[in-house]
Amino acid sequence: MKKILIGLLLLVFILPAFAQNQDEFKFSLVPRRVSVPSVTGFITDDGLTPLTADWNVGAFDFTAKNLTATPTLSAEQLTNVAGWTAAGNWTYAGGKWSHATGSATALTATGETAIVVGTKYEITMTITTSTAGVGLAVSLGGQRFAVVSTGAPTTYTYNVTAHSTAALAIIPTSGTWVGSVDSISVKILTAETGIVNAEGINLNSGQFLMENGNETHPVLAPTKSSLCGFYWNENQYFAYTYNGAPQWMMGCYGIYLGVRSLFFGSSYNADDLILSCDFAATLQLGLDAASPIDQTIKGPDGSGTDRPGGMLTVQGGASTGTGAPADWRVQTSTISGTGSTANTYYDRLRTVGKVYSLANNTATDVFSVAVADGNMAGGRIDYTIEVRDGTDVQCESGTVTFAGVNKAVETWTTDIDEVSSAALSSGTLATTWAINTATADTMKITVNSNSSLTPTSTYLRYTITFNSPQVITIL
Repeated sequence: MKKILIGLLLLVFILPAFAQNQDEFKFSLVPRRVSVPSVTGFITDDGLTPLTADWNVGAFDFTAKNLTATPTLSAEQLTNVAGWTAAGNWTYAGGKWSHATGSATALTATGETAIVVGTKYEITMTITTSTAGVGLAVSLGGQRFAVVSTGAPTTYTYNVTAHSTAALAIIPTSGTWVGSVDSISVKILTAETGIVNAEGINLNSGQFLMENGNETHPVLAPTKSSLCGFYWNENQYFAYTYNGAPQWMMGCYGIYLGVRSLFFGSSYNADDLILSCDFAATLQLGLDAASPIDQTIKGPDGSGTDRPGGMLTVQGGASTGTGAPADWRVQTSTISGTGSTANTYYDRLRTVGKVYSLANNTATDVFSVAVADGNMAGGRIDYTIEVRDGTDVQCESGTVTFAGVNKAVETWTTDIDEVSSAALSSGTLATTWAINTATADTMKITVNSNSSLTPTSTYLRYTITFNSPQVITIL
């Protein structure tokens, strides 16, 4: 019993006193429980099997990667630089390759060690630009990176995983680039360099979150490979390609659709409004089909009680100075015999942008209609003529109906009639519309404006409503 008491006294009085002089000595009679985090439910490295135990049970094969380590590089893979074969406007002198204007031919390395698919490479290149140009693009192993031109020696470094065995290529993105490749290095990268590489990322649930980015380091940085997938190309476009062919590109100048279609739906999975390129410079609404869906272009509806709708304006292109304003046309197709070939379009309504300057009391050709033997044409003209002579002005507006038949070889029957209203500050104004068939298979419409004034200007503006499947030519 005495021994037990002596032991307790030592613990209470002597050992604490001793600990005061020992900075590294710590002692406690109270046991401490270490909290171990649970990993239950987390996914293992196969991307499929969830963990079912705590950290303190069993063993798990977790591999830590140092993503900030200094990269380990192999020996130089590029050899015999001076022995490259000159191509296009490339020449080798003074230990560097130089490019002159006139050719966009690539300079391809033939002396490097064979490129291996899946191997990581580091490319370092220093270029000097003496004349402004689009710049250079660097390609290796099926991966392509853009290099802008600079006014002083600039070094660029790229880390790339080869997708093919394609050799290193230096490509002037424009034949106007003039400069030199002062040095270039290709080495195999054998350590982590802050880039996480994975075959894929699978999320069974939850969100994939990324930190905020900035102009220098955007939150999502696509590859610059133009072979397949999303990438950023040297022309300042964010693009998607497949097998090297652009499917669409989006940039500061607009959207390019390589597949020539843009799909919209009024409900989920209902692509009932489709914009496509039917042929050069022609925008089509909807898809071609045996029973195509009718399409409508409209202005916005008013919202709320007694609110007006929004105006829809369709404009032809504006001219500058004395240039002719653009026409505005509405066309429908004609009909033909049974078949699957699309029928020909023709003008049904044409507002002519051209403003005609008429010589007083002189017949002026306005437009012509091609009417072959055994055919006919007819329509209506809505017009306005304005006459000025100092402070005197005259205005006449009217409607002209016309019809013509070419029964056989230049066997014509024609008729033209006018109904008009005129407002004259002084004098008289007589307008005569006529049909001229002197040209074979052609019905030409003319107008003669005869004012009693001495006009300083006489202008004609008109719109044609046409109901025959013939070709109109504005004269």
